[in-house]
Amino acid sequence: MNPSKMRITKFFITAITLLLVTTGLIAQDLQFNLASINEFKIEGDSNVRKWDANINQADGQLLFSMDEEFSVDRLEPEHFRSLNITIPVSSISSGNNVLTNNIHNNLKKDEFPEITFTLNEAIDVVLRDGRTVITAIGTIEAAGANHRATMNVETVQEGEQSIRFTGAKDMLMTDFDIDPPTAMMGAFRSVDEITIVFDVLFTKE
Repeated sequence: MNPSKMRITKFFITAITLLLVTTGLIAQDLQFNLASINEFKIEGDSNVRKWDANINQADGQLLFSMDEEFSVDRLEPEHFRSLNITIPVSSISSGNNVLTNNIHNNLKKDEFPEITFTLNEAIDVVLRDGRTVITAIGTIEAAGANHRATMNVETVQEGEQSIRFTGAKDMLMTDFDIDPPTAMMGAFRSVDEITIVFDVLFTKE
């Protein structure tokens, strides 16, 4: 290619790139980090009474691929690149020392000190009653076992920099080969079913 044609080609490439950038058509990676926990807990039942355990600490990173004009109202499944959440088992507390210790032991805290959630894919995003509802499939790893879970998560944008996620997911402890915890020499016995309740805020990096 002669020099004049090369200059023309480079000019058009540059012009097209600038046009795409200024019109927001080039997707960019947007990272949000878990900034605060409004509520994050495990709810369960037993032969005596209901119980719960708070998750007091967690780290999370959420990555979107969108243009700069981010809005949860514009989210599509293909915008989700990754989501990873890590929970230290030691941060789980029930308010009862015996039950808390049993939860830690059943989660094999010393051998597997963290619970992780990894997004596999977002399969649907819909607007419902003014909220964006995301249906996603993820893998939860706890006590050395993996379990794939499908969940619905409500999403609300709070300002330009933050996203709030709320939801609840029913699960079984035996999905992770975990024996339901007991206390008082077996007089207190948890049932297998639990519910993970969450209300967390992610903030743009």
